[in-house]
Amino acid sequence: MLGLIRILPKTPQDAWFWFSSLSVLSLGVSAIIGARYRTWKDVVSLLIGIVLCGKGVLECLDSGQPELLILGLLVAATVTFTRATLVSGAIFGLLPWIKLPTLFLLIPFVLAASRRFTDDEARPPMGRLKLFTSGFLLSTVFWGAAVPAMAFGPERALELAQAWFKMIDSQPSLFFSSD
Repeated sequence: MLGLIRILPKTPQDAWFWFSSLSVLSLGVSAIIGARYRTWKDVVSLLIGIVLCGKGVLECLDSGQPELLILGLLVAATVTFTRATLVSGAIFGLLPWIKLPTLFLLIPFVLAASRRFTDDEARPPMGRLKLFTSGFLLSTVFWGAAVPAMAFGPERALELAQAWFKMIDSQPSLFFSSD
C-alpha cells in the first residue's frame, strides 16, 4: 500500500530499509505505550520476550510483512480507546486497508465499546460505540477512497478498487482449487 501511493523509495533496497525502520519504530512505540513498566523486572521480561520472538520479527522484516506496523497501530488504538474513542476508531479504520483479515479484530473493539464500565463514566456505552464507529467509518472512507483518488486520480482509483474487489471475490475459489 505504501509503495502504491509512492511514499516508499523506488529502489527495493531503500524501500525495504524504510519499511523495516517504520516497522521497528512501530514495535518500539507499541512496547513503550502498551504497558507501564513499574520495576526493572518488567523491563527485563520485555527484553526477554523480544529476544525470544527475535527470529519471527526478523522473518517478518525479511519478507516485508506489515504485522509489526499493524501491531503498533493496534496498540495505539487500544491505548486511546478509553480517552479518545473517536481517535481509536480512526486508527482502527486504517487496518483493513493494510491487511484485510484485521477486520475481524473489530469484534473485540465493538464489544468493549458497547459494555458498561463499573466506574461512573461521563460517556454511556452507546455514546462510546457511536464515537468508535464514526471514527472507524471516517477513516475507512478516507484511506479507501480519498487517498487513492488523490494518488491516482478518481478514475484510476475506481478501476483499481474494482480490480481489487474482483480479486478478493475470486481468490477463495482459486485457493481451494489449487493442488
